[in-house]
Amino acid sequence: MKFFRIATNGFVLCAANLMAITVGFSASHFFKPANQLAAQLSIAAILSFILFLIWGFFLRIPLFRFIALQSYRDHAWVFIASLAWGPVALFSIRFVIRGYVPGMGNVMTLFLFQLPVNLLVLIVVRKTTGRIFFRKQHNN
Repeated sequence: MKFFRIATNGFVLCAANLMAITVGFSASHFFKPANQLAAQLSIAAILSFILFLIWGFFLRIPLFRFIALQSYRDHAWVFIASLAWGPVALFSIRFVIRGYVPGMGNVMTLFLFQLPVNLLVLIVVRKTTGRIFFRKQHNN
């Protein structure tokens, strides 16, 4: 059960990253700012936080509370799982949409985006909404 909880939250965080990067790219392409990379990264980082926060509110539904993170150790494992899901999701999406696998440069770029952003997202979400993600364990 713990593996499922970690894998699910890691996947959701990775999916939030990929969706946020796509939206950031689209927004920077549409608005054509002077510094496209700065605009794309800013939008993607903020949107990653918002999407994972929405996921946290979803976990408050009693039916899905078993997926909620329970400890700081879960927090660390979700960070690692989100990094592991990155190449898997990127290869799958790119192969289905474009018909080929991405180069290692794309994987490294995603990894370099995920490292600081996911760490900050998990820390900020933990600090601001601790009870949403980390339910207390009761010894009955």
